[in-house]
Amino acid sequence: FDLVRDMISPDPKARLTAAQVCVHPFFWHDSKKLLFLCESSDRIELDSDGLFSLQIECNASEVIGFAWDEVLETELLSNVGRYRSYDPSSVRHCLRILRN
Repeated sequence: FDLVRDMISPDPKARLTAAQVCVHPFFWHDSKKLLFLCESSDRIELDSDGLFSLQIECNASEVIGFAWDEVLETELLSNVGRYRSYDPSSVRHCLRILRN
């Protein structure tokens, strides 16, 4: 994890402060994590052909691998698959499933 690495950095200038650690997403409440997920997904949907979406999708394999459908529960996938089709290599589609 980057958080742990940055907390124990031997360089004091590169080390996170206690205040920075406390506001890291790892320590967010579930409601804040869900809000972030929803807002991020909405932003990507609104900008589906724009620069923001392209930047996210260009690193999709690093973010979600090559097939996120292989690691999600089959019940979830069968339920959401009834309403639309999803690209298992797309970050945008992965976010949409998690959000919904």
